[in-house]
Amino acid sequence: MSVRRTATLRSRSVSFRVTEDEYRELTRHANAVGLSPGEFARLATVQRVQNRQQQFIEEEVAAIRDDQARLRDDLATVTRAILVALDVPEPEAERFVREALLLGG
Repeated sequence: MSVRRTATLRSRSVSFRVTEDEYRELTRHANAVGLSPGEFARLATVQRVQNRQQQFIEEEVAAIRDDQARLRDDLATVTRAILVALDVPEPEAERFVREALLLGG
């Protein structure tokens, strides 16, 4: 990415104040990786936002998986009950539920 393109993309400015101690620490970390304190702060802030977005996505996926597991268990329970009510022997109903709904899913 060219310098001109980067400057065009970064059209908004964000500023904030830090204490002298925070600035010294920021400068120390920035110097350790060869960046200016401002660039280091920008990268750290952007990375934090991206990490939070990733964390949110991962939490949402986990919640969806939990919901799916609960729904599968509920479907297995209802299917088992229907099969037994239709006079399917319990071991056969259980085998069907395990193979069709629980193990296969």
